Amino acid sequence: PLSNLDAKLRAQMRYEIRRIHDRLEATTVYVTHDQVEAMTMADKIVVMRGGEIMQKGSPDDVYDRPANLFVADFIGSPAINLLAGESTADGVRFGKAVLPLPGRIEPGRSVVYGIRPVDIGIGEPGAAGSVAASVLLSETTGSETVVHVALEESEVRIVIPERRRFERNAPVGLTIDRAKALVFDPGTEARIEPEAGAAA
Repeated sequence: PLSNLDAKLRAQMRYEIRRIHDRLEATTVYVTHDQVEAMTMADKIVVMRGGEIMQKGSPDDVYDRPANLFVADFIGSPAINLLAGESTADGVRFGKAVLPLPGRIEPGRSVVYGIRPVDIGIGEPGAAGSVAASVLLSETTGSETVVHVALEESEVRIVIPERRRFERNAPVGLTIDRAKALVFDPGTEARIEPEAGAAA
């Protein structure tokens, strides 16, 4: 409904619609393709694809625990990083890198590893527990910096809550918040729930 408005007016209208809704205390069904509108305005979100419900829940549930790859990729801006790899006893192998998980899954399984840009830290190369990468591009938005890095043969996006400059092709070390990592079955696209306990 707000797609034809400029960014500033769109944000103002989201606020006004939510304020009216709270004042009236009426149940409201709001249909949108804009995931930012859904996340900022809703008490409960229903994500649909092709007329089928993919997931329903609070904005936090849908963001933190997406039911499948479609929901994970649709919710969040910038979009989640999705990397195809193979599960190991230590996490998920992606080329030469091993990416951490919040728990264990069956080793030797083909999976899609998901990590949101805000859940990756960036620091000096070679730091303990970091994954080697190199900078492709960095963009400052004023209050934060979006960094695009090459990890093996893929591009990964990182959002850091500060203004920093990075040289192109500079080596960096990525630290991943293992508690926020997600893993999906590439066939069914469903999220896989790791077993309790950190990966070895």
